[in-house]
Amino acid sequence: MPGLSHWSNKEETPGEKSNRRFFKSHRSAKPKKTYRHKIRRISAWIKNNPLKTTAFFSIGITIYLTVLFYAYDVDILNNSDDILNSKIAIKGLLIPEELLNKNNQVVLRFGNIENSFSLEKLRGGIAISPATLTNCEKVKKRKDPLKFFVFLEDDRLYVNTTFIELASDEIIGTVNKKHLKVSSGNLSSFHSEDNFFEVLDGEENVLFNMRFSKPGLLVIQGYFISSNCIYVAVENKIYSDHKAENYIEKASPEIRQIKKLYNYDLAP
Repeated sequence: MPGLSHWSNKEETPGEKSNRRFFKSHRSAKPKKTYRHKIRRISAWIKNNPLKTTAFFSIGITIYLTVLFYAYDVDILNNSDDILNSKIAIKGLLIPEELLNKNNQVVLRFGNIENSFSLEKLRGGIAISPATLTNCEKVKKRKDPLKFFVFLEDDRLYVNTTFIELASDEIIGTVNKKHLKVSSGNLSSFHSEDNFFEVLDGEENVLFNMRFSKPGLLVIQGYFISSNCIYVAVENKIYSDHKAENYIEKASPEIRQIKKLYNYDLAP
């Protein structure tokens, strides 16, 4: 094996030795990235970017809560003292599968008023005003404080409205499409499900609810308060009265006619 013997005994030139030492020294000098090193880099980034850190943290919490809500299909039934001034994700009403055709219509019933709307029309938003359906008061369309909106987004219906409680005559919450914000402990509870959404006031009366009573029929009920009048929309009628003496006592029996959609007595 003269070839192998000749190769194994070959002496390196000075240049080859220098190159070998160079590459060996560089390989050994390369630092190892430890967990402590990574943690120090992350800590330094956080200190140098406090606003970005806060933004990323907030986004992460929002994503986590949203995923948790949908993953476990949790019944939203809370004491408002625990969620005061927080924004709660609302599921929205799931459009029945048989209606997911652009040619189909949704019949919206508010009190004794019914109107049909296409899904395309609902995607643009529908405005509803109790004040325009009775003669209790005259309001300008652009300044109507009771006007609320129903929207279709993807395959779910959402509502934009403000909740004013009968007893306190104060705003106790607002809902803006996908989020409910509770601003007072007088909003006792609420519930959001695929086929209905409901809010109760401090007396556990139904303040607002909407549901699909059957695939093509969306029913909205609740009571609405302006500076001059109170309106109560039950499934087949609309009651209105001026905010004069004893108006609360007179409106209360009407409000109690609105049936709750969720059995709160059996809630966990």
